[in-house]
Amino acid sequence: MVKLNDRQIVWIVKNVSSGKVKTREAACIYGASQRRIQQLAKEYSDRGEIPRLKRNRRPKTYLTEEQKRWGDEVWEEARLGF
Repeated sequence: MVKLNDRQIVWIVKNVSSGKVKTREAACIYGASQRRIQQLAKEYSDRGEIPRLKRNRRPKTYLTEEQKRWGDEVWEEARLGF
């Protein structure tokens, strides 16, 4: 899975919507799925504005030392997952 930036999204939307580039070609160029390219083009045609990335994503969470120890203990007992 590839994270597209705003500049790449603008290029994709403009070229796919105008018919210069097919969705399969754009997907190969940027390493994204063909379906994702279709979604971006459809969003542009429906709303009339270029889709933008959402910068307010969920913040990354980190485990405390106690949680790490607990996970190691459980793994040693069961030797499954984690």
